[in-house]
Amino acid sequence: MNDIGSFRSSIQEYRSTAGEVEARNVESRLDFTSAQRRNTLAVSTEDIARDGQIFLSRDVRMDELARHVSFLAGKLHIPVEVIRHADEVGSPDIRGLLSCGKDIRGWYDIPSQRVCLYLPHARGKADVERTLLHEGVAHYGLRKLAGHKHMDAFLDDIFNGCGEKVRDEILRMAAADRTDIRVATEEYLARMAEDGTDRSLWDRIVTAFRNLLRKLGFCLEIGTRELRGILAASRKNLTGIAEPAVIQTARGDLELSCGYGRAVLRRQGVETDATSLLERMRKAGISPASLGQEDWKAVFNGGIILPDGRKLMAVREPAGYGMRISGVSPGSARESGMEM
Repeated sequence: MNDIGSFRSSIQEYRSTAGEVEARNVESRLDFTSAQRRNTLAVSTEDIARDGQIFLSRDVRMDELARHVSFLAGKLHIPVEVIRHADEVGSPDIRGLLSCGKDIRGWYDIPSQRVCLYLPHARGKADVERTLLHEGVAHYGLRKLAGHKHMDAFLDDIFNGCGEKVRDEILRMAAADRTDIRVATEEYLARMAEDGTDRSLWDRIVTAFRNLLRKLGFCLEIGTRELRGILAASRKNLTGIAEPAVIQTARGDLELSCGYGRAVLRRQGVETDATSLLERMRKAGISPASLGQEDWKAVFNGGIILPDGRKLMAVREPAGYGMRISGVSPGSARESGMEM
């Protein structure tokens, strides 16, 4: 009993810290209208009165947040950097904004391709989680953030739980885009987030997404409006890149066009078309958008292991580049190989 009492006391102590009270209060006010926010003081909606809150020292609070970020980073599939002081910020533009008093809690650093979290401005664990989630989704997409295993389970849950009419529409999209059902389901979710849908299906999506977050170590609650924004932001990474990307590979500079419609490999002034590689990937049920920069480098340098255990690699052909998939076929114990 003493152990249980001590555990409950420690949980209540943690919940009483000022940063956590503020973070929960921000969540509870997310769906407030502008008028409600103007007419309701933040202190009046806090779930623990000010005289009952615990105010930690700045260093202790940042130590606690840094440990939580480290825990999350171990579960996520994106690079994260924790910044505790302004002089650690590499970007002159960000440093300038911070020196002007801007309330910046996180950003995406282009040179290092990392999500940066600025702990001095974080209001608690939920605030750190929300910043990491939004920055990660905006710049990497949900699949990269969550990883193939968790994302596939989330999409399967949605597809299997939706009605026949919605499933038929997803299957139609998959056939039209020559992609797999999971990619089509993700695209359908993003469109639905922008256009709206029936309440019963949306409730299921919210529940499935919250379960996904729990698996990734997140504890924050996501409201309907916020989830719509997250899915819409993830769509940009699903449907294609906003600007042409150039990736340095072992066989030259790989240029991918907007929307992954064309691919070119350049080396020592020689240009080789690699568009057929994208087309054959789609025919094999592999979305080019699901690969990150490191994945593309591996495809042209020995190959990459797919979530189902097979190996994908680019192969040189007289007319350009094709692909080879080898390994154990899904649902089969036999070794298989396929060149396209």
